[in-house]
Amino acid sequence: MKLSPIRIFTSLDLTSRLAPLTPNNPRFFTQMESQALCQLRDERKQMVQPTMQAYQALGEMTTQDADVHRAHYNLKTTEARNALKPAQTQAKFQLIGLEAIRS
Repeated sequence: MKLSPIRIFTSLDLTSRLAPLTPNNPRFFTQMESQALCQLRDERKQMVQPTMQAYQALGEMTTQDADVHRAHYNLKTTEARNALKPAQTQAKFQLIGLEAIRS
């Protein structure tokens, strides 16, 4: 029989963790509780490696997203600079024309 875990909320980071309820004072565990805790321990042990791999994959995806965003905004910056070049050239031409008229 499986021991149902109790959801415990910490007040500091507001994350939840599944763990069996343990008393503040020492006590004896029944055979059923002991088996349930051993089963829970084995399940957790099996989940460690996949969990580590999943977090590593999430970290890599975050890095890849940042690279994509950086490339996208570099492109937008280049497009904005290139969009200003014709206007700058035209402004310089008009300034030269005004100076020629004044002279």
